Amino acid sequence: MIVARACIAALWALVVPGAGHAYVGDLRTALTVMFLAPALGALVCLCTATGWIPPELFVPLALGAPGLVLVATAVSAAWSVVKGAETWNGSAVASFAFGSAFLTVGAMAIVHAEVLSLRRIASSSMLPLLEVGDYVLVRRGQFAPEALRGQILEFRFPRDRRFTYVQRVIGVGGEEVSMTGFVPEIDGAAFVWSEPGTGEWRGADCTVRTDDRATETPEGQSGYTVLGGQLDSKDKPLRLGSDELFMLSDNRSNADDSRRWGPLPRRDVSGQVFGIAMSWDPCEGRLRSQRAGALP
Repeated sequence: MIVARACIAALWALVVPGAGHAYVGDLRTALTVMFLAPALGALVCLCTATGWIPPELFVPLALGAPGLVLVATAVSAAWSVVKGAETWNGSAVASFAFGSAFLTVGAMAIVHAEVLSLRRIASSSMLPLLEVGDYVLVRRGQFAPEALRGQILEFRFPRDRRFTYVQRVIGVGGEEVSMTGFVPEIDGAAFVWSEPGTGEWRGADCTVRTDDRATETPEGQSGYTVLGGQLDSKDKPLRLGSDELFMLSDNRSNADDSRRWGPLPRRDVSGQVFGIAMSWDPCEGRLRSQRAGALP
């Protein structure tokens, strides 16, 4: 009987922060754990958003820190039962567990909306930098810096705000943007395309494709790789309003961006993508641990 109650106490402790000690009547410890576990998770998110924790350590720490607390409290709660602690009835523990779960979910929702979120890349529009199955970190609210050229942003799709896109900032407020083929021009000055070549890339349907690639370099900034060859066509220039951005995908030959739907209002930006926390290859069914890290 004692073994069964000890197992129940440990199970409560592992499932809901603090519930294990609530089961053995230790309310002080139960309340401490109820607040400590989500606080540790929130602290990891805050430190990651501010750059104190690198993206590749986010998942191990976000899961590991609260997890160690739950394991320790599970052992402690089970040991209390072995030593003869009285146990609460099921309904009382369930009420405490409901409150603890509500607090944990609420804290996660606030962190997701205001500090940091994790989102899965589901399309090939940002190849080769972001692959299908990458889980990227997005800074929210005050942690997201002012949108500047070259940054990768998450934003609500202007034509259907139920969807969010991830693309790169090419033009900012007040500039005149035009496209010569896949090459952008800002106020008549074209971005530099260098190191042309070809490469193989795998899309969302797991089909391997060969496409032209080049390194695109805005004036005064670092370069990044884009897909798509040189074309002779030239689009009509577009003058951006003071609160508008021109967004492009790195996969220029297979994307839905500002070339089709026009400028993006700044109010639709929901955060800045700054790193890959983890990556899962949906085609081969394996973890791609080497892809975790900060974006260049």
